[in-house]
Amino acid sequence: MNSGDLIGLDIGGTTLKAARVGADGVVQRRVTVPAGGRISRDALIGIIENAVADLDGTMAASRIGIAVGSIVRPDGSMPDTATNLANLAGIPLAPLFATRLGRPCTIINDAQAAMYGEAWSGAARDLRDALMVTFGTGIGSGLLLGGVVRRGAHGSAGEIGASRLPGAAGRSIENAASPVSFQRRHGRSLADALLDSSSVAGQTALGIIGRSLAAAHLLLDLEAIVIGGGMSERGEPLRAAIDAAVRKNCPPEMHHGLMVRLSAHGAYAGAIGAVAPTVLGNRS
Repeated sequence: MNSGDLIGLDIGGTTLKAARVGADGVVQRRVTVPAGGRISRDALIGIIENAVADLDGTMAASRIGIAVGSIVRPDGSMPDTATNLANLAGIPLAPLFATRLGRPCTIINDAQAAMYGEAWSGAARDLRDALMVTFGTGIGSGLLLGGVVRRGAHGSAGEIGASRLPGAAGRSIENAASPVSFQRRHGRSLADALLDSSSVAGQTALGIIGRSLAAAHLLLDLEAIVIGGGMSERGEPLRAAIDAAVRKNCPPEMHHGLMVRLSAHGAYAGAIGAVAPTVLGNRS
Protein backbone atom coordinates (compact mmCIF):
# COMPACT_ATOMS: atom_id res chain seq x y z
CA MET A 1 0.00 0.00 0.00
CA ASN A 2 2.95 2.35 0.46
CA SER A 3 2.93 3.83 -3.04
CA GLY A 4 3.40 7.42 -1.88
CA ASP A 5 0.35 8.45 -3.89
CA LEU A 6 -2.83 9.75 -2.30
CA ILE A 7 -6.49 9.63 -3.30
CA GLY A 8 -8.73 12.67 -2.93
CA LEU A 9 -12.51 12.43 -2.96
CA ASP A 10 -14.96 15.30 -3.34
CA ILE A 11 -18.39 13.95 -2.42
CA GLY A 12 -20.78 16.47 -3.91
CA GLY A 13 -24.53 16.80 -3.89
CA THR A 14 -24.89 15.10 -7.28
CA THR A 15 -21.50 13.64 -8.24
CA LEU A 16 -18.37 12.10 -6.78
CA LYS A 17 -15.10 13.51 -8.11
CA ALA A 18 -12.04 11.45 -7.29
CA ALA A 19 -8.35 11.90 -8.12
CA ARG A 20 -5.13 9.97 -7.53
CA VAL A 21 -2.43 12.53 -6.72
CA GLY A 22 1.31 12.23 -6.21
CA ALA A 23 3.08 13.79 -3.24
CA ASP A 24 4.20 16.54 -5.65
CA GLY A 25 0.61 17.54 -6.39
CA VAL A 26 0.59 16.07 -9.89
CA VAL A 27 -2.69 14.34 -10.76
CA GLN A 28 -2.16 10.77 -11.95
CA ARG A 29 -5.77 9.82 -12.72
CA ARG A 30 -9.24 11.18 -12.07
CA VAL A 31 -12.82 9.98 -12.37
CA THR A 32 -16.31 11.44 -11.97
CA VAL A 33 -19.36 9.30 -11.24
CA PRO A 34 -22.98 10.12 -10.34
CA ALA A 35 -23.57 9.97 -6.59
CA GLY A 36 -24.86 12.51 -4.08
CA GLY A 37 -27.10 12.86 -1.07
CA ARG A 38 -30.35 11.42 -2.43
CA ILE A 39 -29.27 7.79 -2.51
CA SER A 40 -28.88 5.46 0.46
CA ARG A 41 -25.76 5.58 2.60
CA ASP A 42 -24.78 2.05 1.60
CA ALA A 43 -25.24 2.86 -2.08
CA LEU A 44 -23.09 5.98 -1.79
CA ILE A 45 -20.34 4.17 0.10
CA GLY A 46 -20.41 1.41 -2.51
CA ILE A 47 -19.89 3.98 -5.28
CA ILE A 48 -16.99 5.47 -3.32
CA GLU A 49 -15.42 2.05 -2.77
CA ASN A 50 -15.60 1.30 -6.50
CA ALA A 51 -14.05 4.64 -7.43
CA VAL A 52 -11.19 4.13 -4.98
CA ALA A 53 -10.59 0.60 -6.28
CA ASP A 54 -10.49 1.98 -9.82
CA LEU A 55 -7.92 4.61 -8.87
CA ASP A 56 -5.87 2.15 -6.80
CA GLY A 57 -5.33 -0.23 -9.72
CA THR A 58 -2.47 -2.56 -8.89
CA MET A 59 -0.93 -0.28 -6.24
CA ALA A 60 -3.07 1.05 -3.41
CA ALA A 61 -2.62 4.70 -2.42
CA SER A 62 -1.39 5.23 1.13
CA ARG A 63 -4.01 7.69 2.40
CA ILE A 64 -7.36 9.16 1.41
CA GLY A 65 -8.65 12.71 1.86
CA ILE A 66 -12.38 13.35 1.65
CA ALA A 67 -14.04 16.70 0.96
CA VAL A 68 -17.70 17.21 1.88
CA GLY A 69 -20.10 20.11 1.42
CA SER A 70 -20.61 21.07 5.04
CA ILE A 71 -19.06 22.42 8.17
CA VAL A 72 -16.95 19.57 9.55
CA ARG A 73 -17.18 19.19 13.33
CA PRO A 74 -14.13 18.22 15.42
CA ASP A 75 -15.28 14.58 15.39
CA GLY A 76 -15.46 14.58 11.58
CA SER A 77 -19.26 14.63 11.41
CA MET A 78 -21.54 17.02 9.51
CA PRO A 79 -24.62 18.73 10.99
CA ASP A 80 -27.74 17.45 9.26
CA THR A 81 -29.05 21.01 8.88
CA ALA A 82 -26.13 22.26 6.77
CA THR A 83 -25.20 19.68 4.17
CA ASN A 84 -26.40 18.31 0.83
CA LEU A 85 -25.33 14.83 2.01
CA ALA A 86 -28.10 13.88 4.39
CA ASN A 87 -27.11 10.23 3.92
CA LEU A 88 -23.78 10.93 5.69
CA ALA A 89 -24.87 13.54 8.23
CA GLY A 90 -24.44 13.15 11.96
CA ILE A 91 -21.83 10.37 11.99
CA PRO A 92 -18.03 10.54 12.44
CA LEU A 93 -16.89 10.05 8.86
CA ALA A 94 -13.14 9.44 9.27
CA PRO A 95 -13.49 6.12 11.14
CA LEU A 96 -16.37 5.04 8.90
CA PHE A 97 -14.37 5.52 5.71
CA ALA A 98 -11.11 4.26 7.23
CA THR A 99 -12.89 0.98 7.98
CA ARG A 100 -14.59 0.71 4.61
CA LEU A 101 -11.58 1.83 2.52
CA GLY A 102 -8.87 0.13 4.57
CA ARG A 103 -6.51 3.04 5.21
CA PRO A 104 -6.35 6.37 7.07
CA CYS A 105 -8.91 8.94 5.94
CA THR A 106 -9.24 12.64 6.72
CA ILE A 107 -12.36 14.81 6.32
CA ILE A 108 -12.41 18.46 5.22
CA ASN A 109 -14.94 21.03 4.03
CA ASP A 110 -15.08 21.03 0.22
CA ALA A 111 -14.43 24.76 -0.34
CA GLN A 112 -11.51 24.71 2.10
CA ALA A 113 -10.22 21.67 0.23
CA ALA A 114 -10.52 23.59 -3.05
CA MET A 115 -8.49 26.43 -1.52
CA TYR A 116 -5.85 23.91 -0.44
CA GLY A 117 -5.75 22.47 -3.95
CA GLU A 118 -5.25 25.84 -5.60
CA ALA A 119 -2.66 26.92 -3.00
CA TRP A 120 -0.77 23.64 -3.41
CA SER A 121 -0.58 23.34 -7.17
CA GLY A 122 -3.06 25.70 -8.80
CA ALA A 123 -4.12 29.31 -9.29
CA ALA A 124 -3.08 30.43 -5.76
CA ARG A 125 0.28 28.69 -5.68
CA ASP A 126 2.17 32.00 -5.72
CA LEU A 127 -0.10 33.77 -3.22
CA ARG A 128 -0.35 34.28 0.52
CA ASP A 129 -3.77 35.96 0.81
CA ALA A 130 -6.63 34.71 -1.34
CA LEU A 131 -10.28 33.75 -1.29
CA MET A 132 -11.52 30.66 -3.14
CA VAL A 133 -15.19 30.81 -4.19
CA THR A 134 -16.74 27.68 -5.66
CA PHE A 135 -19.91 27.81 -7.72
CA GLY A 136 -21.12 24.22 -7.81
CA THR A 137 -24.36 22.91 -6.35
CA GLY A 138 -24.16 25.90 -4.00
CA ILE A 139 -21.59 28.58 -3.16
CA GLY A 140 -18.63 27.61 -1.00
CA SER A 141 -15.61 29.61 0.12
CA GLY A 142 -12.13 28.85 1.40
CA LEU A 143 -9.70 31.35 2.84
CA LEU A 144 -5.90 31.61 2.55
CA LEU A 145 -4.33 34.19 4.87
CA GLY A 146 -0.63 34.61 5.49
CA GLY A 147 0.02 31.48 3.46
CA VAL A 148 -2.21 29.34 5.69
CA VAL A 149 -5.60 27.89 4.82
CA ARG A 150 -7.82 29.13 7.63
CA ARG A 151 -10.59 26.92 8.96
CA GLY A 152 -11.63 29.34 11.71
CA ALA A 153 -12.70 28.80 15.30
CA HIS A 154 -15.71 26.73 14.24
CA GLY A 155 -14.57 25.33 10.87
CA SER A 156 -16.48 27.81 8.72
CA ALA A 157 -13.96 30.57 7.88
CA GLY A 158 -14.76 32.42 4.66
CA GLU A 159 -18.28 31.08 4.10
CA ILE A 160 -19.73 34.21 2.53
CA GLY A 161 -22.47 32.24 0.76
CA ALA A 162 -24.33 31.94 4.05
CA SER A 163 -24.55 35.72 4.54
CA ARG A 164 -28.13 37.03 4.65
CA LEU A 165 -29.24 39.59 2.11
CA PRO A 166 -30.82 42.81 3.42
CA GLY A 167 -34.57 43.03 2.94
CA ALA A 168 -34.79 39.55 1.44
CA ALA A 169 -36.81 37.69 4.08
CA GLY A 170 -33.84 35.72 5.33
CA ARG A 171 -32.52 34.70 1.91
CA SER A 172 -28.78 34.21 1.68
CA ILE A 173 -26.24 34.96 -1.02
CA GLU A 174 -26.31 31.25 -1.83
CA ASN A 175 -30.09 31.28 -2.19
CA ALA A 176 -29.88 34.18 -4.62
CA ALA A 177 -26.76 33.38 -6.63
CA SER A 178 -25.88 29.69 -6.50
CA PRO A 179 -26.16 27.68 -9.73
CA VAL A 180 -28.78 25.21 -8.52
CA SER A 181 -31.10 27.68 -6.78
CA PHE A 182 -30.86 30.11 -9.71
CA GLN A 183 -31.72 27.39 -12.22
CA ARG A 184 -34.66 26.30 -10.09
CA ARG A 185 -36.09 29.79 -9.83
CA HIS A 186 -35.39 31.16 -13.28
CA GLY A 187 -35.21 28.13 -15.57
CA ARG A 188 -31.78 28.88 -17.01
CA SER A 189 -28.20 28.42 -15.97
CA LEU A 190 -26.60 31.01 -13.72
CA ALA A 191 -23.52 31.19 -15.98
CA ASP A 192 -25.65 32.00 -19.04
CA ALA A 193 -27.58 34.65 -17.12
CA LEU A 194 -24.45 36.31 -15.70
CA LEU A 195 -23.11 36.73 -19.22
CA ASP A 196 -26.41 38.06 -20.62
CA SER A 197 -26.53 41.82 -20.13
CA SER A 198 -30.27 41.79 -20.91
CA SER A 199 -31.10 39.35 -18.10
CA VAL A 200 -32.42 41.24 -15.09
CA ALA A 201 -32.13 38.16 -12.86
CA GLY A 202 -28.60 37.49 -14.11
CA GLN A 203 -27.41 41.04 -13.56
CA THR A 204 -29.01 41.09 -10.11
CA ALA A 205 -27.12 37.90 -9.20
CA LEU A 206 -23.91 39.32 -10.65
CA GLY A 207 -24.35 42.42 -8.52
CA ILE A 208 -24.79 40.31 -5.40
CA ILE A 209 -21.64 38.35 -6.23
CA GLY A 210 -19.66 41.51 -6.96
CA ARG A 211 -20.71 43.25 -3.74
CA SER A 212 -19.99 40.16 -1.64
CA LEU A 213 -16.52 39.61 -3.08
CA ALA A 214 -15.64 43.31 -2.88
CA ALA A 215 -16.68 43.32 0.79
CA ALA A 216 -14.47 40.29 1.45
CA HIS A 217 -11.53 42.06 -0.16
CA LEU A 218 -12.13 45.26 1.80
CA LEU A 219 -12.21 43.23 5.01
CA LEU A 220 -9.19 41.03 4.31
CA ASP A 221 -6.99 42.95 1.81
CA LEU A 222 -6.60 40.02 -0.59
CA GLU A 223 -4.18 39.46 -3.44
CA ALA A 224 -6.66 37.42 -5.46
CA ILE A 225 -10.06 35.82 -5.62
CA VAL A 226 -10.10 32.41 -7.29
CA ILE A 227 -13.32 31.32 -9.01
CA GLY A 228 -13.92 27.56 -8.98
CA GLY A 229 -16.58 24.92 -9.23
CA GLY A 230 -18.25 23.69 -12.38
CA MET A 231 -19.24 27.22 -13.42
CA SER A 232 -15.59 28.22 -13.75
CA GLU A 233 -15.39 26.06 -16.88
CA ARG A 234 -17.10 28.92 -18.73
CA GLY A 235 -13.64 30.47 -18.76
CA GLU A 236 -12.51 34.02 -19.47
CA PRO A 237 -15.92 35.61 -20.20
CA LEU A 238 -17.16 34.55 -16.76
CA ARG A 239 -13.94 35.63 -15.04
CA ALA A 240 -14.09 39.04 -16.73
CA ALA A 241 -17.75 39.55 -15.76
CA ILE A 242 -17.05 38.79 -12.09
CA ASP A 243 -13.90 40.93 -12.14
CA ALA A 244 -15.91 43.88 -13.51
CA ALA A 245 -18.61 43.37 -10.85
CA VAL A 246 -16.00 43.38 -8.08
CA ARG A 247 -14.35 46.53 -9.45
CA LYS A 248 -17.73 48.26 -9.65
CA ASN A 249 -18.29 47.63 -5.94
CA CYS A 250 -14.78 48.38 -4.68
CA PRO A 251 -13.44 51.92 -4.22
CA PRO A 252 -10.58 52.35 -6.72
CA GLU A 253 -8.14 53.47 -4.05
CA MET A 254 -8.80 50.24 -2.12
CA HIS A 255 -8.64 47.85 -5.06
CA HIS A 256 -4.84 47.45 -4.83
CA GLY A 257 -4.62 45.40 -8.03
CA LEU A 258 -6.87 42.62 -6.74
CA MET A 259 -6.79 39.75 -9.23
CA VAL A 260 -9.77 37.58 -10.13
CA ARG A 261 -8.46 34.23 -11.37
CA LEU A 262 -10.04 31.05 -12.65
CA SER A 263 -9.31 27.83 -10.79
CA ALA A 264 -6.49 25.84 -12.36
CA HIS A 265 -8.09 22.57 -11.26
CA GLY A 266 -11.70 23.37 -12.11
CA ALA A 267 -14.24 20.96 -10.72
CA TYR A 268 -11.43 18.77 -9.31
CA ALA A 269 -9.93 21.39 -6.98
CA GLY A 270 -11.76 19.93 -3.97
CA ALA A 271 -10.64 16.38 -4.70
CA ILE A 272 -7.03 17.44 -5.19
CA GLY A 273 -7.07 19.70 -2.16
CA ALA A 274 -8.64 17.03 0.07
CA VAL A 275 -5.25 15.32 0.23
CA ALA A 276 -3.13 18.47 0.43
CA PRO A 277 -3.18 18.80 4.26
CA THR A 278 -1.56 15.35 4.46
CA VAL A 279 1.41 16.69 2.50
CA LEU A 280 1.43 20.33 3.59
CA GLY A 281 0.10 20.22 7.13
CA ASN A 282 -1.46 23.64 7.73
CA ARG A 283 0.86 25.37 5.28
CA SER A 284 0.25 26.45 1.70
